[in-house]
Parts: sequence; C-alpha cells; structure tokens
Amino acid sequence: MRLGIFWDPSNPLAQVRPVVAALGAACETVEYTFETHGHRINPNNAFDISEQLDRDRIDTLFWIEGGPMPRDLHQCGRTTACWLINTHLEPSLWADFKHVFHWIFVAELSLAARSRCYWLPLSLTGDVASLPRGIHVFGQSPLSHAQSNYVLALHSLKSGLCLPDIPVALCLGQNGNPHPQLYNLMAAGCVCIVDAQSDVRDIGNPGEHLLVAPMAEQLGDILNAIGKDSSIAQNIAIRAREIMLHLHTPELRAKQFLDRINGCSRVLGGARFRPAISVITSCFRYLKRFRIYLESLARQLLPAGTLEIVVADPQSPDGLAEYLSEFARCNPHLRVTHVPLDARYCHNRGYCINRAFDESSGDTVISTDGDIVFPPGLVGELATISRSKPQSVLGVKRSFLKREITEAIIAMKYNPFPDFEKLATSDGDGEPDGKLGVLGYCQVLTREAFAAARYPETIDKINQSDIVFVERLGHFASVTPLFLADQTVLHLWHPRDWNGTKDFL
Repeated sequence: MRLGIFWDPSNPLAQVRPVVAALGAACETVEYTFETHGHRINPNNAFDISEQLDRDRIDTLFWIEGGPMPRDLHQCGRTTACWLINTHLEPSLWADFKHVFHWIFVAELSLAARSRCYWLPLSLTGDVASLPRGIHVFGQSPLSHAQSNYVLALHSLKSGLCLPDIPVALCLGQNGNPHPQLYNLMAAGCVCIVDAQSDVRDIGNPGEHLLVAPMAEQLGDILNAIGKDSSIAQNIAIRAREIMLHLHTPELRAKQFLDRINGCSRVLGGARFRPAISVITSCFRYLKRFRIYLESLARQLLPAGTLEIVVADPQSPDGLAEYLSEFARCNPHLRVTHVPLDARYCHNRGYCINRAFDESSGDTVISTDGDIVFPPGLVGELATISRSKPQSVLGVKRSFLKREITEAIIAMKYNPFPDFEKLATSDGDGEPDGKLGVLGYCQVLTREAFAAARYPETIDKINQSDIVFVERLGHFASVTPLFLADQTVLHLWHPRDWNGTKDFL
C-alpha cells in the first residue's frame, strides 16, 4: 500500500508527527503539504491534488487537520481518505465543527463513504522532559477568568503546603478542551490536575488516572490530600501511565488506522445486505454461552438482510473465530461480521464495543452482553420502539436463570426456546431494582445517539463502562433511559465475580 500524507506544516501539529512516523514505519508513504499542493483551488474550493495522487499511485490518503470536506473527498477517486483532527489541540475548529460532524461524514457521504472516513484523536509525543518534584502549571493563552482563578489560588497557598514526592501538573485547557500536553504529562509520571471545564472524556477517569478541581477554591484541599497520603499520588501516576500506553501511543493510533484501511474485520456472511438493525457485542472466553445467544438472534422474526451481528474478538482462545464462520454459513439471512482485536483489550469492553459499532451500519443499534437469550419477536419490536422514541435508550427486564438450568442448556440437554415463556417467569437474580438492566446487558438506541456518546474506553475492566455509557448518552446526546417492563430476555447464569478473563464460560 502507498499512503499519501497531506498536511499543513505551518499548523503547530507536532502531536501528529509521531503518528505519521509510525505509519511510515509500517508502509510506504509520500508526504504532500498545503504549501506545495494547496494553492491551486478548484471552483468548489477543494484542494486539487487528484492528478498528483494518480501520478504517485496513492492508494490511501491520510489527510491531517482542517479537512477534507465531502467535496474534497470526491476528487480522491480510488483512494481511501482519512481525516485526522485532534479535539484537544484546535478547540476553535472543533467547537465550530462538532455539531455538523455527523451530517458531513454520514448523511452527506452516505453509507458507501462511511467506511472511507476515520477519526483519530491525539496521541503521545514523548517530548515532555522529566519534571522535578513540585507543582507545575500548564496553560494556554489567554486564560479564561475561571482558569486565572486557579492560578491565583495556587499562588495564595502557603509555602508549607505538603506535596507528594512526584511532580504535580496543573493543566488548564482552552474552550473546554484539555491542555494538549496532558497526554505526555500523564505518561511522564505526573499527577495531573485539570480544571472543571476540561473535557477529559476518553483520556482518563477522574480519581483513577487524573484529578479534577471543580473550583479553584478546592485546589488547596486536593493538594493537601495527595501530599498527606502519598499512596494516592503514586496510584494515580501509575494508572495514568498505564492508560496512556494502553490507548494513546502513536503506534496504536497508526495500527488502528491501518487495520481499518486494510480491512481487519471479516464479513463472514450477508456481505450484500444493508441491514437496518445492528447488534454489537464482544466475546472473550464465554463461547459456550455465546452460541446460545447467537442462536436466539438467528431465530428473530425479521426479513432476510434486516439484522447484522458484529462481534468484537480480542483473540478469544475458545474457538470463537471458527465458530462465527460456521454460524454465518448456517444462517445466510444474517450479516455477520467478525472484528479481530489486540488481546490487550480483553478487559476493555468499551474499546471492543466501539470497534464493533465502527464496523456496523444499522440505523438502530443494540449493544448487548453475549450471555442473554432473546425471544423471537423482540429485536424487531425494540427497533420499532427505538425509531419512535429516538431520545431514549431502551432497556428490558431480564430473567436470570438458575445455575442448573444454564448448565443443562450449555450441555445441550435442554432447549430453552420452546419453554421461553416459562423460563421468563424466573425470580431473577436478586437485584433490588430490575431497571438497572438498562445500564448493562441490553441497550437499544439510534445510531446518531451512539455516535454522539460512544462507550468509555478508559475503563480497562469488564464492568462499569456500560453504566458510564448511559450517563454519557444523557450528557452528550440528551438521551435518557426508558425501561420496558413488559419485555424480557433470559440471562444465563454465571459467577457474580467473574471478570471475563479467567474461566471458560
């Protein structure tokens, strides 16, 4: 593959250079700049680089910052285009553009172009030198009034303030975006404190990877707390570095892009379909339960081609990939997509679900656990309700099966489908509030709502990411939970403390 990289050297995008270097190490690259190729403007205001791309036999175009718009992409012909913008460096551009992002890349370019446009955030650069013990302030000029208060509060603190033995970085962003050095400071072993206005979504979890000072007046209390208990600062610094290496290195950014371009996912069946409903899920070490789940989806009363199943697979060692191929062969009425992922993400449900979503295409999205059983008419009914209530994320009741029944089903000694209604009257699993189900095992919503919120990827464990996702839906998409008490799925028994990586279930 020959990769063309189109960028503007006058734009201070040092943060993307490591990603470009990582791409250059993985494939043949040719660089183009705005100075050399951006001055000849077409009547539609697009940069005219199509002839040069043809002469250089460019297969894929990596377009950094500030474009392309749909009219620009049309000139690329046979190339695959990527738009790289980092939301934490160009706040004015992002603020102006985020409201029309979906319209440009989905509505305008339609389904065919959706697979040609990719979104990559900032990554590590490694250009922060080791900082001495103490408090270091990082800000972008001009500071807002609220941010200036943080600096004033810091100066007013007494010199006898107790501090940990590792550096502390006060990172003040701009227009709601975190300071662009936040990634590097976290990776360098600092305890990073951000202002309340900085959106740290998908960078780190407050209290685990970094700290948030809701108001300037609270800065002293936070500093005293981490100074008096050194373990707090040490744990945050360790987890900060871990999450940076887990998600945000240039090599991982480049691999994510190349995997999409090279077709890492496999459409195992129904490639010609354009399904209206996407069921997205992941599986790691629970194929025995997962095959029952898949069978319930195959039995849905829907026209052929309506339903697709997209499965994220962080190298599950139980034969998942082979089973999916067989399942797709036996169910030609379904579109089945297998999304292989790096094994490092076996705990990270958010990362897995987001990658499955990226490979899906339905207007209705159903994110599920892989150990539930649907009745035959439920998926279609949920899609109908979701279309009529686009500002809701739908959840359903579950009947948590007993261990002996689950083991009989897994052993193929008992067929749950003829007795579904009887099994659906189970007492459940003892949850004090059955409506909690909307937070986890089955979430039904529109594609637009999912795209606006997306799952958190900074929670590197099986649970909790689904709960945070529902919170994000409310904040970023104005979508609220709607519990459907008259709809039920079966939930196969499993140990309550199972973390998804030890036993084969």
